[in-house]
Amino acid sequence: MGEVYRAHDAKLNRDVALKILSEAFVTDPDRLARFHREAQVLAALNHPNIAAIYGFEDSPSTVSGQPATQALVLELVEGPTLADRITHGAIGLADALPIAKQIAEALEAAHDLGIVHRDLKPANVKVRDDGTVKVLDFGLAKAVDPAASSSATAMNSPTLTARATQLGVILGTAAYMSPEQAKGKAVDKRADIWAFGCVLFEMLAGRRPFNGDDISDVMAAVLRQDIDWTALPASTPPAVRRLLSRCLDRDVKQRLRDIGEARVQIEHVMRGTTDVPTPGDGLTVSPPRTRRWPHAVWAAVVLATAVLAPMAVRWFAGSEPVPAMTRFELDLPPGTTAFGWPEISPDGRALAAVAEGDDRIRRVWIRSMDDVAFRVLAGTEGASYPFWSPNSRSLAFFADDTLKKIAISGGPPEPLCAAVRARGGTWGSAGFLLFSAWVENVEELNQVADSGGAPKVLTPRAFPKAGLRRFPRFLPDGRHFLFFGSSRQTETDGVYLGSIDDDDAAAARIVSGFTEARYSNGFLFFVRDGALLAQPYDISRLALGSGEPIPVFASVAEGANESSKAFSVSDAGTLVVVPFGAPSKNQLRWFDRNGRTVADLGAPTSRVNPRISPDDSRVVTASNDGRQQLAGGALWLTDTRTGEARRTTFIEGGYASPAWITDDAFVFAKVAASGIFDIFRQSSNGGAEQVPLIIDRVHKASEDVSRDGRYLVYSAAPTQSTTDLWVMSMADPKPVLYAKNARHARFSPNGAWLAYVGRETVPGEVYVQSFPTPGQKFQISSGGGDLPVWSRDGQQLFYQAGRKLIAVSTNAAAGRFDGKSTPVFDVPNGTTGGVSVEYDVTRDGRFLFNVTVERQTPKAVVTLNWKAEARK
Repeated sequence: MGEVYRAHDAKLNRDVALKILSEAFVTDPDRLARFHREAQVLAALNHPNIAAIYGFEDSPSTVSGQPATQALVLELVEGPTLADRITHGAIGLADALPIAKQIAEALEAAHDLGIVHRDLKPANVKVRDDGTVKVLDFGLAKAVDPAASSSATAMNSPTLTARATQLGVILGTAAYMSPEQAKGKAVDKRADIWAFGCVLFEMLAGRRPFNGDDISDVMAAVLRQDIDWTALPASTPPAVRRLLSRCLDRDVKQRLRDIGEARVQIEHVMRGTTDVPTPGDGLTVSPPRTRRWPHAVWAAVVLATAVLAPMAVRWFAGSEPVPAMTRFELDLPPGTTAFGWPEISPDGRALAAVAEGDDRIRRVWIRSMDDVAFRVLAGTEGASYPFWSPNSRSLAFFADDTLKKIAISGGPPEPLCAAVRARGGTWGSAGFLLFSAWVENVEELNQVADSGGAPKVLTPRAFPKAGLRRFPRFLPDGRHFLFFGSSRQTETDGVYLGSIDDDDAAAARIVSGFTEARYSNGFLFFVRDGALLAQPYDISRLALGSGEPIPVFASVAEGANESSKAFSVSDAGTLVVVPFGAPSKNQLRWFDRNGRTVADLGAPTSRVNPRISPDDSRVVTASNDGRQQLAGGALWLTDTRTGEARRTTFIEGGYASPAWITDDAFVFAKVAASGIFDIFRQSSNGGAEQVPLIIDRVHKASEDVSRDGRYLVYSAAPTQSTTDLWVMSMADPKPVLYAKNARHARFSPNGAWLAYVGRETVPGEVYVQSFPTPGQKFQISSGGGDLPVWSRDGQQLFYQAGRKLIAVSTNAAAGRFDGKSTPVFDVPNGTTGGVSVEYDVTRDGRFLFNVTVERQTPKAVVTLNWKAEARK
């Protein structure tokens, strides 16, 4: 029809919406008449849920022969449209019913004046921040003479006029048209009731009841397609289902007669008095405004409903076939990390996951189940462990040692409280968030209001100060919660029950093992021996049901901590699992200085972190089975001449980041029972003794050892979003902080300098700084750099920038680092998951890259109706 502008009325000092009829239509009698009719209809309506009209402007053109400008001056309504809200997923019943009630009240006011909207749809409904609903756009509305309601002339729908059909124009929106409107027949207020049912269905289900690839498909669905009632949440009250069935009856004579009846029923559901019958349930009910029934009659009605309704529910429940289990895969965003495997929203309509972009920064990505791809949620840089609000409209996450929340519809994140080294959280229905974070160097459970404030430590006294408390999950009451707990001894590992009302009570262990757990719809889900299991859980008694756990999924991937498992479940029981899969296959491959492939070293494996020995005779790598685990990991040595590989560690543990001390010894990181990586040293000649070097409660990775074997530099992650560099003398094992927010360090051959990646800016840059005393500092890269490696003679420093390997001329002996930067060659595909690729350099200048030859991209498996398979 035209364009709508935000404008300011200088006379009355108020902002307004100015709806200007498009220039193409000002000479169209039909369009012009419709524009005038909208003004007249709005002028006749005065209701708080209908956007008001302030005036009609008819400004003569300043150009001779040009038509006048026609404009409506309307109430400016702030806030998103209902369509905008629904794009982010279904709206919970508690929020949807007040919106539906106000829409019904607006239509009721219009219908009382004999006005039919005829174009009701979510895009024509706005919801202000205070919850007030405004129905907009009465451009298709037509006054109907109630006394002549059978007159086709009086009620002729403009939906499919001959001229509109010729122009290919469908007035209104096909997905919300009543069958009689789609056929071009006469319509009355029952067309609005049909559209109201479509809107309410879409709010609750998160999808339209009628869809198609084009208008003809949609209209065919409106006329013939059965409605998929299973799309509604399982928790939808029977009274609401009956109301929707009456609104969406194709037989106009059987459809709900008055929108006021819908309003009354919604009010009863909102008050919890859903035993009041809905029109069409076999009882004659009239709107309270027009007729009052004797108390005796109402008593009989209520009694009959109380007796018959449970019988009907049991009869239908017994006769309805159990839906078959359905599974399908969803692609995850590239670079998805274990710091946030996909989390399904409580209403089951959306997923949130943490993934790294090309800039190697973790962010939260969102995907609605009916969308084709994930989208980045702006403002979530550095995120880890996201979790949903109970109404599925917001997310909480950790970044910068802070717990934050953000609306999935957009906007800046809101800091709630400090959260150092967080390990998961949960958002309860009672208005509180629980999360695991460090307090005074101890891992604690913390409680904070969803409006923010100082957190309260909430760890049950059953756990000693050295214990782990991670991944809390609220139960439906918002007061009790589950969490993974351990005193770092296997016999205490398990899922425990706690309460925010009695934090001094000794928590009871309900499931043993190194796993988190989640509750949904009468079942407790947890992982044992890699498999996802479900066991009945009595929420009233807060106790497991009898019987053995039910197998649900054969193998589940692990998160960044072994107690974190890659599964989530909605309130209604929709499961999302990332299966444990084979890791990517990598090939050690030699390249010459011109980037030409020289040869492959050994066969493809899943091993990572290659480091060449000082004499170039061997390469040490760490095995990687695709997930951290306490057994099965190892370090391997590959002969650079023959390609033969042999295992060199046989003590159980997950291994990472080896670095050579001499030709006969190396250091490495190994995961402890606590899930923390500590640093050890060992002989490379197959000796079994592993000497501990750094044992503490912080994740660590060994970076490099100086050529003379005197110093070890390692990285430690005090938080999820920062990594610092520490130095330890082998003679005096007392670590000293060298550089904050830095990683990927390498000693110069003469030991006087340390090259590393500093994260002072985004992206990170390569720096060189004096050693052992920090002071003289040079920036080597510009515009981003990663993974610095020295040539063996110290005359060049290599690093990666984007997909390029860069060489910088240096003179480490003279302390000069202002040489020319030269691109060497394009970096091959690699193993790090981001832009940079693991590599090392020999004495004669050959490059060894760990090239990915078979990449395994994780996928999420969504399971619907999992209990159907369990019954077999």
